[in-house]
Amino acid sequence: MSTMSTIQPPPFHRSSYTITSPRLTIRTAQESDTIALMKHLQTPENFPWPCEQDITPEKLSQRLGRWQAMQSRGETAFLIMTLNETGELLGQASYNCFEQVEVATPMSAFETQAATSEKGKSNEAKKKVLLTDLGITLEHSHWRKGLGTEAYCSLMEFAIVELGVRLFRCETGENNEAWKTTMRKLGLGRFEEFGPISFNDKLKGWRWRYSAEDWAVIKEELKESERWPLPL
Repeated sequence: MSTMSTIQPPPFHRSSYTITSPRLTIRTAQESDTIALMKHLQTPENFPWPCEQDITPEKLSQRLGRWQAMQSRGETAFLIMTLNETGELLGQASYNCFEQVEVATPMSAFETQAATSEKGKSNEAKKKVLLTDLGITLEHSHWRKGLGTEAYCSLMEFAIVELGVRLFRCETGENNEAWKTTMRKLGLGRFEEFGPISFNDKLKGWRWRYSAEDWAVIKEELKESERWPLPL
Protein backbone atom coordinates (compact mmCIF):
# COMPACT_ATOMS: atom_id res chain seq x y z
CA MET A 1 0.00 0.00 0.00
CA SER A 2 1.37 3.42 -0.94
CA THR A 3 0.89 6.62 0.98
CA MET A 4 0.43 10.07 -0.47
CA SER A 5 2.33 12.98 0.98
CA THR A 6 0.50 16.22 1.58
CA ILE A 7 2.19 19.31 0.18
CA GLN A 8 2.04 22.06 2.77
CA PRO A 9 1.55 25.64 1.55
CA PRO A 10 4.24 28.21 2.41
CA PRO A 11 3.87 29.69 5.91
CA PHE A 12 2.82 33.09 4.52
CA HIS A 13 -0.31 31.56 2.95
CA ARG A 14 -2.56 32.09 5.98
CA SER A 15 -6.26 32.39 6.64
CA SER A 16 -5.53 34.58 9.66
CA TYR A 17 -2.71 36.32 11.53
CA THR A 18 -2.34 37.07 15.22
CA ILE A 19 0.88 38.71 16.41
CA THR A 20 1.04 39.76 20.05
CA SER A 21 3.44 42.03 21.93
CA PRO A 22 3.35 43.53 25.43
CA ARG A 23 0.93 46.32 24.45
CA LEU A 24 -0.37 45.38 21.01
CA THR A 25 -2.17 42.74 19.01
CA ILE A 26 -1.64 42.77 15.25
CA ARG A 27 -4.23 40.63 13.52
CA THR A 28 -6.43 39.97 10.53
CA ALA A 29 -9.32 42.44 10.39
CA GLN A 30 -12.85 41.20 11.02
CA GLU A 31 -16.19 42.57 9.85
CA SER A 32 -16.73 43.95 13.35
CA ASP A 33 -13.67 46.20 12.86
CA THR A 34 -15.19 48.05 9.90
CA ILE A 35 -16.46 51.18 11.64
CA ALA A 36 -13.33 51.72 13.75
CA LEU A 37 -11.08 51.16 10.74
CA MET A 38 -13.14 53.56 8.63
CA LYS A 39 -12.71 56.24 11.30
CA HIS A 40 -8.95 55.66 11.30
CA LEU A 41 -8.76 55.96 7.51
CA GLN A 42 -10.81 59.16 7.48
CA THR A 43 -8.76 61.03 10.11
CA PRO A 44 -6.36 63.44 8.33
CA GLU A 45 -3.98 63.71 11.31
CA ASN A 46 -3.15 60.00 11.01
CA PHE A 47 -1.45 60.33 7.63
CA PRO A 48 1.24 62.40 5.89
CA TRP A 49 -0.81 62.15 2.70
CA PRO A 50 -4.49 62.93 1.93
CA CYS A 51 -6.73 60.52 3.80
CA GLU A 52 -9.71 58.69 2.36
CA GLN A 53 -12.98 60.61 2.44
CA ASP A 54 -15.28 58.72 0.10
CA ILE A 55 -15.08 55.36 1.86
CA THR A 56 -18.28 53.80 3.24
CA PRO A 57 -18.87 50.77 5.47
CA GLU A 58 -19.99 48.82 2.41
CA LYS A 59 -16.87 49.70 0.41
CA LEU A 60 -14.62 48.90 3.34
CA SER A 61 -16.36 45.57 3.92
CA GLN A 62 -15.65 44.66 0.30
CA ARG A 63 -12.03 45.71 0.79
CA LEU A 64 -11.68 43.44 3.81
CA GLY A 65 -12.93 40.58 1.66
CA ARG A 66 -10.25 41.31 -0.95
CA TRP A 67 -7.61 41.52 1.76
CA GLN A 68 -8.67 38.12 3.07
CA ALA A 69 -8.42 36.57 -0.39
CA MET A 70 -4.97 38.03 -1.04
CA GLN A 71 -3.79 36.95 2.39
CA SER A 72 -4.94 33.36 1.82
CA ARG A 73 -3.10 33.31 -1.53
CA GLY A 74 0.09 34.50 0.16
CA GLU A 75 0.25 37.78 -1.77
CA THR A 76 -0.06 40.29 1.10
CA ALA A 77 -1.20 40.56 4.70
CA PHE A 78 -3.04 43.81 5.46
CA LEU A 79 -3.64 43.71 9.22
CA ILE A 80 -4.94 45.95 11.99
CA MET A 81 -3.42 46.88 15.34
CA THR A 82 -5.34 46.98 18.61
CA LEU A 83 -4.35 48.02 22.11
CA ASN A 84 -4.30 45.02 24.44
CA GLU A 85 -5.49 46.99 27.45
CA THR A 86 -8.67 48.37 25.87
CA GLY A 87 -9.14 46.63 22.50
CA GLU A 88 -9.05 50.03 20.79
CA LEU A 89 -8.09 49.99 17.12
CA LEU A 90 -4.79 51.86 16.79
CA GLY A 91 -4.14 51.59 13.07
CA GLN A 92 -2.81 49.20 10.46
CA ALA A 93 0.27 47.05 10.03
CA SER A 94 1.05 45.19 6.85
CA TYR A 95 3.24 42.86 4.89
CA ASN A 96 2.67 44.56 1.55
CA CYS A 97 4.11 41.74 -0.53
CA PHE A 98 5.74 38.33 -0.39
CA GLU A 99 8.21 37.84 -3.23
CA GLN A 100 10.91 35.31 -4.00
CA VAL A 101 14.02 37.19 -5.11
CA GLU A 102 17.46 36.01 -6.21
CA VAL A 103 20.34 37.29 -4.12
CA ALA A 104 24.06 36.90 -3.78
CA THR A 105 25.30 35.27 -0.59
CA PRO A 106 26.20 36.13 2.07
CA MET A 107 23.47 38.74 2.45
CA SER A 108 24.00 42.05 4.17
CA ALA A 109 22.49 45.48 3.61
CA PHE A 110 20.13 44.09 0.97
CA GLU A 111 22.94 42.94 -1.34
CA THR A 112 20.70 41.62 -4.09
CA GLN A 113 23.18 41.91 -6.93
CA ALA A 114 26.08 39.47 -7.25
CA ALA A 115 29.46 40.70 -8.40
CA THR A 116 29.92 39.89 -12.05
CA SER A 117 32.89 39.16 -14.23
CA GLU A 118 33.65 40.94 -17.50
CA LYS A 119 31.63 38.27 -19.27
CA GLY A 120 28.62 39.06 -17.08
CA LYS A 121 28.68 35.75 -15.23
CA SER A 122 28.26 35.71 -11.48
CA ASN A 123 31.34 35.21 -9.34
CA GLU A 124 29.23 34.56 -6.23
CA ALA A 125 26.73 31.93 -5.23
CA LYS A 126 23.10 32.93 -5.61
CA LYS A 127 19.94 31.69 -3.99
CA LYS A 128 16.27 32.60 -3.85
CA VAL A 129 14.94 34.05 -0.63
CA LEU A 130 11.69 35.58 0.55
CA LEU A 131 11.23 39.35 0.63
CA THR A 132 8.48 41.37 2.27
CA ASP A 133 7.64 45.08 2.42
CA LEU A 134 6.54 46.47 5.82
CA GLY A 135 4.03 49.21 6.52
CA ILE A 136 2.45 50.79 9.62
CA THR A 137 -0.05 53.57 10.27
CA LEU A 138 -0.85 54.65 13.82
CA GLU A 139 -3.55 56.81 15.38
CA HIS A 140 -1.99 60.25 15.89
CA SER A 141 -3.21 60.40 19.50
CA HIS A 142 -0.87 57.48 20.26
CA TRP A 143 2.26 58.87 18.60
CA ARG A 144 5.46 59.26 20.65
CA LYS A 145 4.62 56.37 22.97
CA GLY A 146 6.92 53.82 21.36
CA LEU A 147 4.03 51.89 19.83
CA GLY A 148 5.33 52.25 16.28
CA THR A 149 8.66 50.79 17.38
CA GLU A 150 6.94 47.93 19.19
CA ALA A 151 4.76 47.16 16.18
CA TYR A 152 7.69 47.24 13.76
CA CYS A 153 9.82 44.93 15.90
CA SER A 154 6.85 42.56 16.26
CA LEU A 155 6.33 42.44 12.49
CA MET A 156 10.05 41.82 11.97
CA GLU A 157 10.34 39.00 14.49
CA PHE A 158 7.21 37.24 13.23
CA ALA A 159 8.36 37.54 9.63
CA ILE A 160 11.75 36.00 10.37
CA VAL A 161 10.72 33.29 12.84
CA GLU A 162 7.27 32.28 11.55
CA LEU A 163 7.27 33.20 7.86
CA GLY A 164 10.89 32.62 6.86
CA VAL A 165 11.43 36.11 5.41
CA ARG A 166 15.09 37.01 4.75
CA LEU A 167 14.93 40.39 3.00
CA PHE A 168 13.02 43.50 4.05
CA ARG A 169 11.93 46.75 2.49
CA CYS A 170 10.11 49.76 3.92
CA GLU A 171 9.14 52.87 1.95
CA THR A 172 7.39 56.14 2.65
CA GLY A 173 6.73 59.53 1.08
CA GLU A 174 9.22 62.35 0.89
CA ASN A 175 7.50 64.41 3.61
CA ASN A 176 6.89 61.67 6.20
CA GLU A 177 9.29 62.99 8.84
CA ALA A 178 7.55 61.12 11.67
CA TRP A 179 8.28 57.76 10.09
CA LYS A 180 11.88 58.70 9.33
CA THR A 181 12.30 59.49 13.02
CA THR A 182 10.90 56.09 14.01
CA MET A 183 13.25 54.25 11.66
CA ARG A 184 16.24 56.17 12.94
CA LYS A 185 15.30 55.41 16.56
CA LEU A 186 15.24 51.74 15.62
CA GLY A 187 18.78 52.04 14.30
CA LEU A 188 17.73 51.58 10.69
CA GLY A 189 18.92 55.02 9.65
CA ARG A 190 22.11 53.43 8.30
CA PHE A 191 20.00 51.88 5.53
CA GLU A 192 18.08 55.05 4.68
CA GLU A 193 18.18 56.30 1.11
CA PHE A 194 16.10 58.52 -1.14
CA GLY A 195 15.10 57.30 -4.58
CA PRO A 196 12.45 55.60 -6.74
CA ILE A 197 9.94 53.54 -4.78
CA SER A 198 9.18 49.94 -5.66
CA PHE A 199 5.57 50.26 -6.82
CA ASN A 200 6.13 53.27 -9.07
CA ASP A 201 9.63 54.07 -10.30
CA LYS A 202 8.42 57.51 -11.44
CA LEU A 203 7.86 58.49 -7.80
CA LYS A 204 10.59 59.05 -5.25
CA GLY A 205 10.52 58.61 -1.50
CA TRP A 206 12.48 57.41 1.49
CA ARG A 207 13.32 53.72 1.55
CA TRP A 208 15.08 51.25 3.80
CA ARG A 209 16.35 47.90 2.52
CA TYR A 210 18.12 45.32 4.66
CA SER A 211 18.42 41.61 5.41
CA ALA A 212 17.58 39.35 8.35
CA GLU A 213 21.31 39.31 9.09
CA ASP A 214 21.30 43.10 9.29
CA TRP A 215 18.30 42.99 11.61
CA ALA A 216 20.13 40.62 13.97
CA VAL A 217 22.76 43.32 14.46
CA ILE A 218 20.09 45.99 15.01
CA LYS A 219 18.32 43.77 17.54
CA GLU A 220 21.46 43.25 19.60
CA GLU A 221 22.15 46.98 19.60
CA LEU A 222 18.62 47.70 20.85
CA LYS A 223 19.02 45.12 23.59
CA GLU A 224 22.37 46.52 24.69
CA SER A 225 20.89 50.02 24.92
CA GLU A 226 17.82 48.65 26.76
CA ARG A 227 15.51 49.89 23.99
CA TRP A 228 14.29 46.47 22.75
CA PRO A 229 10.47 46.62 23.21
CA LEU A 230 9.69 42.90 23.20
CA PRO A 231 10.26 40.17 25.84
CA LEU A 232 13.83 38.87 25.90
